[in-house]
Amino acid sequence: MSTGIICPIYAEIAEHLGIPAEPAQWRTATKSGGVSFDLEEMVARSFAAFEAARPDSRTSIREALGGEAAVARYAAA
Repeated sequence: MSTGIICPIYAEIAEHLGIPAEPAQWRTATKSGGVSFDLEEMVARSFAAFEAARPDSRTSIREALGGEAAVARYAAA
């Protein structure tokens, strides 16, 4: 089993390549094999990284997504 980073692959691409697709599963890369996490955790980790680099990033991202109402629609989906 690999110890590198794992990112999800679109089912159509996986089918074309003849490899299995694991939807919405990520894994960090470490010598011990990494830590697996789902889409919700990926988003949380992404926001944490964005905020560490630029504290106002959450506001900028919400504006780019269309404002609070749009973010609420995405969250409900």
